[in-house]
Amino acid sequence: MTIVNKNNIDLPRVDSIIGEGLIYFNLNHPLPLFATEQDTAAYDTLKFVEVKSGPNKGKGEFKTYTLGNRLKPYEMQVGDSDKEAESHVQMGLIRFRPYLIFRVIKKIDNAIVVLINEETKESSVIKIDDHNNIREEDKDGNAFFDPNFVDTKNDNWFFYETWPQALKRAFLISLPKDLPIFDQPNGKQLAVAKQETNFRVLAVEGDWARISNEQYLYEGDKLLDAWVKWHDQGKLNIHLMLNGGYE
Repeated sequence: MTIVNKNNIDLPRVDSIIGEGLIYFNLNHPLPLFATEQDTAAYDTLKFVEVKSGPNKGKGEFKTYTLGNRLKPYEMQVGDSDKEAESHVQMGLIRFRPYLIFRVIKKIDNAIVVLINEETKESSVIKIDDHNNIREEDKDGNAFFDPNFVDTKNDNWFFYETWPQALKRAFLISLPKDLPIFDQPNGKQLAVAKQETNFRVLAVEGDWARISNEQYLYEGDKLLDAWVKWHDQGKLNIHLMLNGGYE
């Protein structure tokens, strides 16, 4: 793979950052990054390298030739050090593995446009083979995925999900206190006092998500089954915890 090493390369910027969904990649393989769909030479390559010694032994580092601190994807975790992993296991948890999530702005033939920097809205292109997508739905259209428990023989896997799929898969979502809640899409606003309550998404219809707090009720809480506008003007209105439930 040819690398075009330009320290100050200009990357395309996008207007709306909501995009089409999210994508995880297997960190065992380098990811060549292209500036545009037409480019045949990568301007950079993203690699994940495990720390082999010292207090951070077992953690990971994300390395690039060019991007440096311009790499600010949707979410990027370096995972536990060996010492942190030992402590978590003793607490009855798990060893938390490193993972990388990009926001997918557009999916095209054999490639995706991702938001390489969530702050500057700079984008890049990553070449993919759809046969390596390990997302599999059950009879209800749902899919399980957790970066800590990837079970596949595909060594070059990725996991791509649209926003509606991600919302319904998320372990929980939380809402800003000022986000209105409705009885139905474009319906009547409900006068409820939202506490520090977590929700699951039951259904998605366009810009709207049906939410319920049934799985996270505390004593004295009221059951809430309502609708919220999950995105507006190119921004998410809600916070997603995509993976969880390790206790």
